[in-house]
Amino acid sequence: MKKLFPLFIALLTFSALSAQSAKDIVQNYLETIGGADQWQNIKTMTTEASMSMQGMSFDAIIYAKYPDKQRVEVDLNGMQLIQAYDGTTAWWINPMMGSDKAQKMPEPMAQSMSNQEFESPFINYEEKGSTVELLGESELEGTDVYELRLGRSDGRSEIYYFDKKTNLPIKMATKSSEGQMIETLFSDYKATDSGLVSPHKMEVKVGGSTQQEITFHKITFDKSLEDAFFAFPN
Repeated sequence: MKKLFPLFIALLTFSALSAQSAKDIVQNYLETIGGADQWQNIKTMTTEASMSMQGMSFDAIIYAKYPDKQRVEVDLNGMQLIQAYDGTTAWWINPMMGSDKAQKMPEPMAQSMSNQEFESPFINYEEKGSTVELLGESELEGTDVYELRLGRSDGRSEIYYFDKKTNLPIKMATKSSEGQMIETLFSDYKATDSGLVSPHKMEVKVGGSTQQEITFHKITFDKSLEDAFFAFPN
């Protein structure tokens, strides 16, 4: 019993340190990107971007409004593709399908739109029912990283790889409902005019193959956006 007691204390101490380490990583990250309070004061975000996907390149504007509204307008050689979510309904206008009328988006695209987040999932993650767990330390393509698991309230989980030097995540990995590995790489972090820091390049890989690359050219905060702009047209 005398031998077991110190071991028990050591295990409790290790558990506490691990939990605290995970929280420290999150706190350092939030401070680096400008602070949770600053991000929570943001109500809208407008992003001008260029994308490449399946051999095609196009420009896009992404509109987001707190807490859950989003609209993406894509220029396809003079035709405009619109994808939107108004907090309840995901819809789109897709001229590539021979129609210029708004239609409700099919699953799983609708689910993907509804899962989009306005703010970092680490902001007030505990209030959202999420958990964080430090899995360990490793090296990712020459960069020393912390591996952190974010557990969602709905059962989903993601692994984030935080650069030890910058406190910023450079990769996120998760699995689709079909079991495919989806990786998102974050790079070219810059401060916006408001001082908030955000990645300006993203690469999405599915099963190890690059599916999409996005470059963010300009990010504007708190531009006036009415709810009707996101609403499904009747």
